[in-house]
Order: sequence, then structure tokens, then C-alpha cells
Amino acid sequence: MIGFLIYLPTLAFVPHLGYILSILYALYRYFENKAALDLMRKNYLILEVSIVFFIVLLSTINNVLGWGIESYFSSRVSFFFLFPFTILISLVLDRNDLKVLLVLVFVETMVVFWEYASGVSTFFTSLERFSEIGTNELWYYNKPLGLSLNSSAIALKLLIAFLLIDIIKIRGVLSLFLKFVFLLGIFMTFNRSVIVALVTFQLLKTLMYFSQTKLSSIRWVFIMMAVGSIFVICVSILFVYWDVLVNQMTRNTGKVELSGREQIWNYFLNFISENLFFGNHSKKIYWGDYHAHNSFLQLIANNGVLIALGYIYLIVRNIRKSNVIYVISILTYSFFQYGIFWGISLLDIIFFHLLLRFKRELKDTNGFKSFHLAFLKK
Repeated sequence: MIGFLIYLPTLAFVPHLGYILSILYALYRYFENKAALDLMRKNYLILEVSIVFFIVLLSTINNVLGWGIESYFSSRVSFFFLFPFTILISLVLDRNDLKVLLVLVFVETMVVFWEYASGVSTFFTSLERFSEIGTNELWYYNKPLGLSLNSSAIALKLLIAFLLIDIIKIRGVLSLFLKFVFLLGIFMTFNRSVIVALVTFQLLKTLMYFSQTKLSSIRWVFIMMAVGSIFVICVSILFVYWDVLVNQMTRNTGKVELSGREQIWNYFLNFISENLFFGNHSKKIYWGDYHAHNSFLQLIANNGVLIALGYIYLIVRNIRKSNVIYVISILTYSFFQYGIFWGISLLDIIFFHLLLRFKRELKDTNGFKSFHLAFLKK
């Protein structure tokens, strides 16, 4: 149920207020689960909860100092108040919820294929980004949107789905089929940040596999032959289509092209240097209509360096061997896009679920099992 609810606000026709339903259901599921309450009483998550509490407390103080008591209480709810609910939802997600998310992204990917075949970017003709596919030779300008508001949103969901295949341990033919479908969707939506994050994930996964697996000499020979064959094929493709690929990746400029990020990043870096400790007083700052296109610059610019360190510490202390490749992949994406730290979003929920799900092994073995029974299984 909650997997469906957190997916709804990612659709073009559902407002972000739809997350309220997710929050209400997460509260119901949490307090219904006595094992979860017992876990909290045993202090297994007390430090994480304390960090979140102090982030919200300091953000509130920072916000009041910046905008004044009167304007503070007359303004809308600030985004940082949603962060504890992101943590709550991330804790109550279980494997079945992740499967639901995977199915929903698969369905939307089918819509992506349908739109592409129909020659339109979206079936919602009233959207600002509606266009006819094929009117421009660059992939960048021929992106189907699925059921999302823009191509970045659907591309991000495809990245999440690709990671979920591995996270929930789908194996065999089904795994290969889903990866093929989502890779094709990523190719069609052509988001360079997603591609970089996906390549990062595959490289880390390969390195981790070889570092943990003891292989016989014969298997090593076969693996090296397979790697060599793939390398030759890739080099051949690059050689034949080099000009085309360079033009597509650089949007016909022939050089590294960051879609204006250099100007955006420069603005946010200057703002941070002038407002290092208080940032924008825990209120989201934009350069015109643009966010920072970098979660870390956005985080510091919003809150100042001290509050930002609270978020970073919460992440760093929960990185484990079991979640590191997923965490680094999402952080890589978030370096080139405003991925995490929205307050509440699908990626925020999945990200903190990965951090808190793979909690460090506890001395109390039964307690560690109860953690998984409380939050991962139904």
C-alpha cells in the first residue's frame, strides 16, 4: 500500500501534497507494529532519531532568526519539517513495498515506449514540455516523459528501479528482462546524470564481486575472455559511431556541456561563501527558476554548513558494506542533480531506507533479527 502511495506524487497529475497520504499510512503501520515500538525502546535507533530531531530543531531556530517570528508563523510549512516523515516512511517500507514500486515503474516504462512509438513526448498535451518526437536530431530533445512532469523525473524512477532489482534480489531471466526494459527506458529518456550514476553502480558492483569471490583459474580465463570480447565490441562501436555519440552527449557543441550548471553552481558557491553559517535560513533558495542541480550545494545554501553537517553525519555513520554501492550511486546522481534533501521525495525515501535498513550488526543477535522482522517483513 505505502509503495503505491509514495509513487503517486511523482506523477504529473498528482500534487506533491499526495505525500500526506503516505505519511498518515506510515504512522498507522508504525504504531500498529508493536515490534517496531519495542525496537525503539531498546535504543537501536536512538542516535538516528536524535540527529533528525536536532536537525529539525536547529533548522527551526535558523528559520525564525532569518525571517522573524511574525513572518515565520504566517508562512507555509518549511520543507525541513517533512524530513522526519521521510525517515518514518523509509523505516516502515518492506520488501513487498519495493516490489510494488518496481511494478509501477515498469508500467510507466511501458507508457514511455508507447509515447515514443506515438511520436509525442507525453500524452498530457497541456503540459509545458509536450512536443513531437523526431523534430530534432538530438536525443536530448526527443525524450518521452511517461506519466511524469518532466524527463528527469521518469529517468530518476528508472534508475531507482534498476537499483531495486538488485536490492530485492531478483534473479534469473526475470532480472535480465527487467534490466533490459529499464536500460532501454533510460536510453530513451537520455538523462546524463542517470547514465553516470548507473555506470558508477555497475563498476562498483563489479569491483565488489571480484573482491569477494574466489574463482578457479578456468573461470578466470572465461571471465577475461568475456570481458575482452565486450571491450572489443564497445571499442568498435565507439570507433564507428564516435562523432554521433560525441554530438549527442555534448548537444552538438563538441565539448563537455553541463547544461548551464557551471553558471548555476557558481551562483550557489558565491552565495554559500557569503552565507556560510546560516545559508538561506533553512528556506530553499533558487537562482531564478533553477535549483542548484547539486544536492550538496543546495543543502548548504539552504541551511548553512553547520546544519548541513548534521545531514552528512547521519548518512556517513550508516554507510555499510551491504549498502555502499547503492548509496554511492545515489550520491553520484545527486552531485549532478538535486536528487536527495528535498525534505520528502521518492529518492529521499529510498535513500534513507537503504541507509537504515542495512543497520550495523548489533551485538544482540535476536535484536538484529527483530529489526528486520519489524521493518522488512510482513
